[in-house]
Amino acid sequence: MVKNIMEMKTGKNGIYCFTVDNRLEGWVPEQIIKKQGKHGVIVEDYTAKELDVEIGEQLIKCKELNGWYWMKKIETLEEGWVPIENVVELK
Repeated sequence: MVKNIMEMKTGKNGIYCFTVDNRLEGWVPEQIIKKQGKHGVIVEDYTAKELDVEIGEQLIKCKELNGWYWMKKIETLEEGWVPIENVVELK
């Protein structure tokens, strides 16, 4: 869903945004914001949900963004972001 952005503040991991109706706010990766001055439009669905994982757990890598992988657990199909440094890719 595309959301209009009312206010943006730049940060290390993206931009802190507020929707026009002030119902939603949070950090959004810069890559998915089409900027229009101090306003913008989110051009891709995004969630900041992190995935709890355990050593040895097998995951499927779906996407990479800003030092994180969007991953899916093979056993439960649960999805979320995992820091790249916590993942070892199998060859």
